[in-house]
Amino acid sequence: MNKQIRTFAALAFAAAIALPSSAAIAESDPIMTSDAVKLRKLEVMLMVTSLRCRNGAHDFRGEYGQFSTMHRANLSAARADLKRGLNAQYGSNGTKRALDRMGVKMANTYGSGHPWLNCAELKDEVQALCIEVEHGQLLSAATRLLAPVRPQAAATEQAPSMQQQTHMPLSQTRRNWAEAASGD
Repeated sequence: MNKQIRTFAALAFAAAIALPSSAAIAESDPIMTSDAVKLRKLEVMLMVTSLRCRNGAHDFRGEYGQFSTMHRANLSAARADLKRGLNAQYGSNGTKRALDRMGVKMANTYGSGHPWLNCAELKDEVQALCIEVEHGQLLSAATRLLAPVRPQAAATEQAPSMQQQTHMPLSQTRRNWAEAASGD
């Protein structure tokens, strides 16, 4: 039994060093820095944080389910793009391992929660994403929500005071953009 465990451990170690880490893959492969990665990270972040928020007043697992259903085509296409890119480089066995490692790393990033959004704010964001949004808007939301720190408010004619720089859900941001474009 001990010999089997040592053999398994040696094989696992050899496989780990033979295949590049998900970070190395992401840095060296343009596919891994693509929109596909961004959408996959958004999906994983929302899934993990929805589970983390499930016991509080701002449980958004239902909204996350609605988001997943609403954007199934975009999310599935992103996963397929990732698989194709990795499969071309590492074959089917390497692809599965790289995707698994990437998913675990993404999930672990948000295991302690989102770096700057609380559960109520995340719920607002997911609700805003549960409406018909174009692919580009979904990518913009992903870029903003995946930022490691809260993005600064866009420069306007009059910069808001620190007290006014509060988080705004995507739906409110869209209304503000529409009002600014119409000149109201």
